[in-house]
Amino acid sequence: MTSSTPAPGLSYADLIQIVELLRQSEQFSSFRLKTPELELEVLREGARVPSAIGEQRPATAPLPAAPLAAPPAPVKSQAEQPVAAVAASPWRPITSPMVGTFYAAPEPGAAPFVQPGQAVRAGDALCVIEVMKLMNTLHAEFDGTVREIAVRDAQVVEYGQLLMQVEPA
Repeated sequence: MTSSTPAPGLSYADLIQIVELLRQSEQFSSFRLKTPELELEVLREGARVPSAIGEQRPATAPLPAAPLAAPPAPVKSQAEQPVAAVAASPWRPITSPMVGTFYAAPEPGAAPFVQPGQAVRAGDALCVIEVMKLMNTLHAEFDGTVREIAVRDAQVVEYGQLLMQVEPA
């Protein structure tokens, strides 16, 4: 980045969120953003970046080793559960369609969209996944009852991570 302040529309908090999402992602090792006002490239330590002639070279500016904020508590994913328990469950998993931040409510201080034991109908809002200030509402695809919410409010989630379990009606 050539200036000491972020580009219009990109705050310091946005930059911190980009770094944290990249640090916690198992899928991505670099992030590049180019606008007329800004060119930003963030690389995870050890990431390899293609050079102009297509070779791979080690990253020269790795992410700092110390976390910028306290990392979220680990959540036991469905993949870590015994296979027999997953296969026998009548519940259907609701997984994150993207890397972002999970929000259980439409805004801070508001009641959550759903709680365990609550009936939902197809089309009902279940949660919000925020990606760089874009709020993406996840909706129920079928009628059922929410049986488990597997993540905490404001927790960073990965693509495909279990968010909740719903028992179909």
